[in-house]
Amino acid sequence: MPVAEEDGAVFIAFAIEPGELLDRLTILELRNARAVSEEQRRSAGAALARARAAWAAAAIDEAPLEQLIGELRPVNQSLWQAEDEIRRHEVRPDARFRWRRHLPCREERIHDPAPGNGTVAGCAR
Repeated sequence: MPVAEEDGAVFIAFAIEPGELLDRLTILELRNARAVSEEQRRSAGAALARARAAWAAAAIDEAPLEQLIGELRPVNQSLWQAEDEIRRHEVRPDARFRWRRHLPCREERIHDPAPGNGTVAGCAR
């Protein structure tokens, strides 16, 4: 696989399906829009430019995909917000892990720091 360096960073080129690239593009758009520091803006902008260049090089007609892309953006926005909420919760000194969303039973774990007190919420085991 081709490897390239840019500003001291190493990049590895690999095959990616168009849908995966569109997902990545919408995530990078969010990252770019939410960048707060100059370094974050530079990094996000560069990553977004590389992804856009890859999309342009693929020469795929985006017109039939516009509705799907429009549906993908708010999904990634919601995921971004959920991940932000998790990160905010994890940094609290009194944090306990409580999965609020409807996840599969094996993932609905409530962490209690006391030894042997890890439980699984709502699961008949």
